[in-house]
Amino acid sequence: MRIPIRTPALVLNARRWSESSKIVELFTRQRGNLKLMAKGALRPKSPFSGVLESMNHVEVLFTYRETRSLQVLTSASLLNAFLNIRESWDKTAVAFAALELIHQALRQHEPVPAFFDYTIQWLHLLDRAEREHYLDFLVHFLLQLNQTLGFALNPEQCRRCGQPPRGARVYLAYQNGAVLCQPCFRPGPIQGEWLDRRAWDQLHTMSHTDLTRPNASRPSPRQTSMQIIRALLQFLRFHLEFPIHIKSLTWLI
Repeated sequence: MRIPIRTPALVLNARRWSESSKIVELFTRQRGNLKLMAKGALRPKSPFSGVLESMNHVEVLFTYRETRSLQVLTSASLLNAFLNIRESWDKTAVAFAALELIHQALRQHEPVPAFFDYTIQWLHLLDRAEREHYLDFLVHFLLQLNQTLGFALNPEQCRRCGQPPRGARVYLAYQNGAVLCQPCFRPGPIQGEWLDRRAWDQLHTMSHTDLTRPNASRPSPRQTSMQIIRALLQFLRFHLEFPIHIKSLTWLI
């Protein structure tokens, strides 16, 4: 059975398949992550020219066949290329890190329309952002991704004493996303990571931040944001139980 599908999508990556065609990986609103063949995309006068670039927000049309592992792209139109992101090295690194996370963490053919809408809005906000520090955007994205996958954090209060964490350091437990304050922590088999007080404060703030409000939160020091990002990536890896490698983050170090 052939099912024509028209859906907004985000281009995750594209690679050469033949002398004239590409394999394109898309994060689509209706079908989740998909691989499609774009026939003739490498020809000079192809209608796909300039459209199927990583990070482009597009609308695509393809005919879905259950018996076909690789669907064929019929048409694609550009909605937004996020040019302001591409003009900033830091913004580009953050945006491409998000694309890598979507590609690696989300399953094929499993739609998550609410998270798709969040991602497009997130890119629009990053595109328009004027403040210097963009790593907070990646912290916010990781928190939303973990929540979408069912691995939500609870940084509000210490799991043992039920109070806001005390001490100079706070322990993030990977198993349940809870935190333990320094006086309550007891050595044991619980896997996790220590965050310094500033990192926990910022993680707590970002978990309640609405990025659509200007100056919703003060930019974090770069070192603090990277500490949080590393902890959230380790938390994600613990639950997915397969490797997650984000090459784009090396651009920020």
